[in-house]
Amino acid sequence: MDITDSPIQLNHMYNRKSNRKSNTYAEHKIFPYVIIKNLRMDLMDKVRNLAKSKNPEHPWLKMSDEEILKCAGI
Repeated sequence: MDITDSPIQLNHMYNRKSNRKSNTYAEHKIFPYVIIKNLRMDLMDKVRNLAKSKNPEHPWLKMSDEEILKCAGI
């Protein structure tokens, strides 16, 4: 859903994603006990397809799952 032209929805999304204690995005949290088994690795083909739809020459198309995770900072 594209909400770029809806300031109210953008504000709600920002508020949901913002951690009120440290004023940072939840994506910046470190979860030290998460391992690859905890991730939905079955979605990696979808990740590659989305990357390919944006750029048919995307470097992720030639990377292993682990290389993509590392490149994405996961």
